[in-house]
Amino acid sequence: MRKTLIFTFILLIVVATNSWCQQEDYPPKDITRVGTTAASFLKIPVGARATALGGAYTSIANDATALYWNPGGIASINKITFAVNSAELYAGISHNFIGMVFPVGRNVFGLSFIMLNSGDMDVTTVDEPEGTGETYSVNNMAVGLTFSRQLTDRFYVGFTAKIINEKIWRNSATNVALDLGTVFNTGLLGTRIGMSISNFGKDMRIEGPDMLMSRRPDPNNPDNGYNPEILLKGKDWAMPLICRMGLAVDLVGGISPFVQSEKSRLTAIIDADDGVDSALRSSLGVEYEWNKMVALRGGYKLNYDAYRFSFGGGLKLFAGRMPFTVDYAFADFGDLSYVHHFYISVAF
Repeated sequence: MRKTLIFTFILLIVVATNSWCQQEDYPPKDITRVGTTAASFLKIPVGARATALGGAYTSIANDATALYWNPGGIASINKITFAVNSAELYAGISHNFIGMVFPVGRNVFGLSFIMLNSGDMDVTTVDEPEGTGETYSVNNMAVGLTFSRQLTDRFYVGFTAKIINEKIWRNSATNVALDLGTVFNTGLLGTRIGMSISNFGKDMRIEGPDMLMSRRPDPNNPDNGYNPEILLKGKDWAMPLICRMGLAVDLVGGISPFVQSEKSRLTAIIDADDGVDSALRSSLGVEYEWNKMVALRGGYKLNYDAYRFSFGGGLKLFAGRMPFTVDYAFADFGDLSYVHHFYISVAF
């Protein structure tokens, strides 16, 4: 009875929060909110496996990158795990993820770091449009602490509290946000359902010394000698709230009731994500795994402007008694070129 009440309570929270994503003041269909949120780096996919599947990962997130996709997913990890993912994005932007998972009985804790760096860029001004000789960069970071628990043999739930910092040269903004996620093995036709809400927090504003500017004298103003400094007031920007829901079906092997296999597993996944600054979008993914050692993956995104297809693979090997995983993903961003993801994790 107690487990049933807990399950019902958590499910109601998830459904209610997903409904909250569709706010009444959301603009009409012919008006978009693209570019109206802060900390947009939090929307960049993490993990080679998830990327290869086109982001269709909410329902099957069961490695350290679940700290990003669905914190409920780390409840299935039973060993201390350390993982790193690295990606060189378009325009020389680097994006990196570090995740650590620590099981303690039925509870699982996680620590995650997401870092984005733009590389050096030239400082230009109105008077020196070719550059002043100085350079600056954009450095963003999110540090998250996650708690997850297996409430029943089929239902996992997790929460993440994180600190977010965006820094552009000498100006910065800091905020806190929460993530919530669940995974439910329905026991029906080999299906699993995952739901998550990411980046739930208050608005954030960037501030710093570069917001203080000198007013140019107006030659038509009799008070021409007066040249006060002006402090620009930044605007509060909403967090990039994302609601995700995913469904995974084992067609062969795994928990499939259709075709049972000891060696092979074939899983089909579909995800839908609804961001506060984007239209409803979806992802399709398929994963084939042989002997729990070699995996091939492919994915396709629907209703995205540039991101379309992706593919990749992975290996699970042993170094002594320590299992480690190596994954790779290739993602096509159209005119923005290609992105390669590299992931490695070790379990102790």
